[in-house]
Amino acid sequence: MARKRKPPDKEKLTWDEINAGRKKPTRAKKKKKRGEDFERAVHAFASNLDPNAEVLFNHKVKDVDTGELRQCDVWINGLFGGHLPFSFLVSCKDHKRKLHVGDIDTFIGEVHSTNADMGVIFSKGGFNDHAIRKARINRISCCRLFSNESFEITPSAFLSIFHCVSVVAVRLIHIPRELKLRTWNDLFDSRVEYEEGTRTIGEFIAKAFHQAEKHSLSSNPTGFPPVVTIDAETSREHDGMMYRFQVTCGWSKFRAKDKAILASGSYNIRNNLFAGHLVGPPINVQSGELGPGWEEIADADLGESTIKLVSINSEPTVTSVIEALKRELGEQPLPPDDPSHEDPPCRT
Repeated sequence: MARKRKPPDKEKLTWDEINAGRKKPTRAKKKKKRGEDFERAVHAFASNLDPNAEVLFNHKVKDVDTGELRQCDVWINGLFGGHLPFSFLVSCKDHKRKLHVGDIDTFIGEVHSTNADMGVIFSKGGFNDHAIRKARINRISCCRLFSNESFEITPSAFLSIFHCVSVVAVRLIHIPRELKLRTWNDLFDSRVEYEEGTRTIGEFIAKAFHQAEKHSLSSNPTGFPPVVTIDAETSREHDGMMYRFQVTCGWSKFRAKDKAILASGSYNIRNNLFAGHLVGPPINVQSGELGPGWEEIADADLGESTIKLVSINSEPTVTSVIEALKRELGEQPLPPDDPSHEDPPCRT
């Protein structure tokens, strides 16, 4: 029976031989703790919230019951009003699943053991309804951290992003019928002489629209502008023939779809507060359609959100107003002189 050959002894090298390059020892890489990147992201966000607070990463505090040191993902020390001290225990859960009541129970015990004044728990996977209810009763803040990503929650309950586009509408009160104008294009292209030169009726209406729009924007500079209508009239210099209109500046309203809103920051589910930056969906400026991230709404659909962010597309050029009027009304026949007649609005 053949004897098994004994493996030769491994070659032993001196340090001189190692340093000479025959064999380089490998240094074992330090294994990164699971969820450390998420913990560092939470720490970085918390550090930027209050420059006067002390935000500690991977900190250790004494257990109030045993006296042993307990590890804390993030620990915050601060002074309320620069006078009253407070402390926060922040736990970071890098799980795909939603946290449940048991997770909240465990964290409540950690808050007690560390003697923290308040507990905050960040969950990458979110929270189920029972966990949120448990946290609210026990004054635990449940938070989500976002980094330039869409809300997986529905923000419309507390936040909506809107966009307004100005709309021009014209009501014909009177025009000189002696001119035998047939269509709106004929009217828009007809010229009126002034001392300083000539101007088309289309330019005159566009100027009147700008006055109405300016008044509308100044009436509510931070929210939705109101509809404003002004009376506009002009006459020909040489024969006094009169043109009279009512020019209205209205607004088409759009709401950003929830999934199209990108967030970078922290959302506190306990009290519906968001800290960070929100970006609405891109707006297509090359066409009349804003883009797939927006939906047009009526005033009744504005919702009851506590925060409304409104952007406004205003002050179109004279040329763009005339183009909008011609696009929507141009080939249509002129209505009779009738103050009750109103033509459809034209988006600028």
